[in-house]
Amino acid sequence: MNIIKIKNHVSNDNHANAIITDFTTNKLIIKGDTGIGGTTAVLNITDQTIIIISPISGMIIGKENVREPHQMFIYQGSKDRWSHFENEHRRGNHIILNTTPEQIIEVKKYNESLYKTLMQIPFFIDESQVYSESDYRTSMSTFFDILYNEHKANVSLSTATPTYKNLDIPRHILNDMTVFTVEREVKRIKKMTISPLNNYWNFIKANCEKGIKVVLFTNDLNKIKNVLNEDNLGYKTQLLVGDTLSVKTSGVKTKSYKEYSNIVNAKIDETADVYILSTKYQIGFDLNFDASVGIIMDESSMVDNYNVNQVNQAYGRVRGTVVDAQIFYRCSPYSNININHHESQISQIPFEKGYLKKIQPHINEINHALSYPKSNLIKSLKDFGFTVKDEDNHGTIVATSVSFPIKYRNLINQEDQDVFIIKKELEKVFSNIKGDDPNFNGFGKKDLLLWATAFMAVETQSEYLLNATADRYERLLTTAKTFIDVNDLANPDKMSEMDKINKFRVSKTQMDIAIKNGALCKLKEDEKTDFGLVFTYNWDDTYFKAKQIINSLYVIQMVESRQYSEATKRVVNGFSVVSECVLNDYIKALSIESNQDVRRLLKDDNREALDNLTKEYSKSLIGKRVFNNTNRAIANQLSKLEGYSQSEVNQIMDKSEKIKNALMACKHGIRNTVKINTYSQAKQVERHKNYILSLLSLSCAGHMFGFKSTTIDNRVFNTATKTTRQLRGYTPYELIQCDIKSAFASFLDTLVGSDIAQQVYSNLEKKYKIERSEAKTWFNMMLNDNKRSPSEAKTFFKACGYTKEQVSKIIELTLKEKGGFYKTMTKMEDRLIEEFKHINRLDFTAVRLHDAIIIYNTPEFQNLTPVIEKYEFDIKLI
Repeated sequence: MNIIKIKNHVSNDNHANAIITDFTTNKLIIKGDTGIGGTTAVLNITDQTIIIISPISGMIIGKENVREPHQMFIYQGSKDRWSHFENEHRRGNHIILNTTPEQIIEVKKYNESLYKTLMQIPFFIDESQVYSESDYRTSMSTFFDILYNEHKANVSLSTATPTYKNLDIPRHILNDMTVFTVEREVKRIKKMTISPLNNYWNFIKANCEKGIKVVLFTNDLNKIKNVLNEDNLGYKTQLLVGDTLSVKTSGVKTKSYKEYSNIVNAKIDETADVYILSTKYQIGFDLNFDASVGIIMDESSMVDNYNVNQVNQAYGRVRGTVVDAQIFYRCSPYSNININHHESQISQIPFEKGYLKKIQPHINEINHALSYPKSNLIKSLKDFGFTVKDEDNHGTIVATSVSFPIKYRNLINQEDQDVFIIKKELEKVFSNIKGDDPNFNGFGKKDLLLWATAFMAVETQSEYLLNATADRYERLLTTAKTFIDVNDLANPDKMSEMDKINKFRVSKTQMDIAIKNGALCKLKEDEKTDFGLVFTYNWDDTYFKAKQIINSLYVIQMVESRQYSEATKRVVNGFSVVSECVLNDYIKALSIESNQDVRRLLKDDNREALDNLTKEYSKSLIGKRVFNNTNRAIANQLSKLEGYSQSEVNQIMDKSEKIKNALMACKHGIRNTVKINTYSQAKQVERHKNYILSLLSLSCAGHMFGFKSTTIDNRVFNTATKTTRQLRGYTPYELIQCDIKSAFASFLDTLVGSDIAQQVYSNLEKKYKIERSEAKTWFNMMLNDNKRSPSEAKTFFKACGYTKEQVSKIIELTLKEKGGFYKTMTKMEDRLIEEFKHINRLDFTAVRLHDAIIIYNTPEFQNLTPVIEKYEFDIKLI
């Protein structure tokens, strides 16, 4: 390791500057402190082209505020664009470009020639430790693969808070790097006090009373709420937070246009007393004034469980004098992580595509162990050069509660009911809808309702909405939905194609009462309708998307209130019964087998214990009489419910068998397999909610980022496939479902030369006196069971209607390897679905099921080509 001593900044030291700006070799630069100007030195290079990669856009925004002609800054929403960079590079001009990992990934997707050029330009990776810490950002792993597998030029990694033992850098890469440590000759004194969590309140108050600015680092909306409330502290507060927190705080305190603009542009308001910074501004963002720094470290919080590396970065954001610095700390009594174990695990991971994603959990566990419990934190802080004081005086907080109606009032009154802010915020809300992915930080039902309704109120200036009683979620939703329905039906000639296929409306009585109370918006004869009032919809219009939000939330509310048909109720209840009975018997048998309280492990979500249970016992129940009494228990429960047809009973019992098979196979581990196969009424309703929200996200934002989706063996598993089939039709707009008719039987025709796909199931129905659903299940099961006897297979497939020669071919195809035939079928299925989408020009709103797709029933999708090659699709409304 080479140690370079500087007086203050790299740019003021010729030797240090020469090292930092030299890209003839690969380097790791460890800065002994933040704020020594390493990135600035690279930005000042004028005789070569270098790309600086910053992990957070807030870092770039801070640098962009003081820019030179040879510098460019590209991030989402930046003024500089890639076309500008291409033009300057083509002219031979040297450019220092500061951009993000995500931007490099986008170039790879959409501009191959530019991407190849970028791969030949040296990279300066600022704050390189962040990549291994950011397991919630898949883009970090993607860029990591690009950096170490596709980037051809030299690279310099730079960090002021290196990962423990540099474990984030692959060994063979690190061995090829020269390591430099750059530190000040006279190290600045860094003092840190560790205080109980609730002391942040007194800390802010005490410093502000002395006229000292306070910088508080937190992602917790509740803590931000307590500080923002003027009746509590009363100090002028500026937010420097990410988009999600920025939008959510509008419900806490009304923003002016200037406040909104300062957040968007990361512009410092020098007149503020308190500055609240989220993770977005924790790294590389400079505050050039004296202040006291407070950092929330709460191990039990999902959003504020900071580690010691982040503490060191946060402290360094204040470039003036740090008057006082405190960590407001809470630690779980159960913190006990073995660092050596995780270090050993990392050493065993081979370097290949996806390497970063595999080491991230271990790096995060190590960082966590260095920060919790308190004794570890104190040692780690001292390693970073802090002198540490441990204080145990507990403070008190005047907590703030912002009610639902106050949030609504705050939103509609931003900038004197100017539509600009609320429109921009609504666009951020519907572009970041939170679903079933716990790692996605987005907006839920209440946020969607508040911002959509507030936008409609401000846009239309409807007194009905502006004066709405918003005392609770359900009442405001009904008000907004009634407003939409009244104006849609009063002006049918102005409805969009989507409005015309709206499936659910409020009652006529509700609409009549609403009209008397001023819900109907009237347009003057000469008033143009392209301005955005109630009747001017198009697919990209923000107002139309607000309507989509309300219509979607209304359907979710219907299902949550169990307002669906009696037939649907019977199946939903039946699935709940079989799930409960089957899981009860499985958990009971597993508890006996393992001598552990499995139900308690599942309730506590004890992942480590459940993982160990999977390794030791997941296959131990195979062949045992686990479900001997299950069907009797199911029959007893169903007998208490009335009106079941034989077809419904068959569906329910078929679900029972599928759950049993899934539990015994236990492909996803005990924890996940039990979760996947839980069909309680509450779980079915929750899955329906995520299904509707995912459709909303797809149509409004063009993506489903907040929702889990996986592809296994060419089959997509998403919110639609997870939703009970009987609930899939409860959508705000009419859908068309396009299924491959007798999919596997049709593919088998192609493989063995038969032509009986449409007769197979009916042949089995007649032969064995069973229903079509049973015939279909049995047929698919026999195709995928490679352990059945050849004689059993011959008898079955002969009953299906295949000839002797065809039966022989089927047996040959299906007996090769476990799952092999299934993969062949799903590959054909995937290709056919894609061909159907291509021929019918289906857009991004088409959602894939297994052997089907669903699309909106709008005119452009009503004359679809149903036959592709020799395969036929069944097209129907749902």
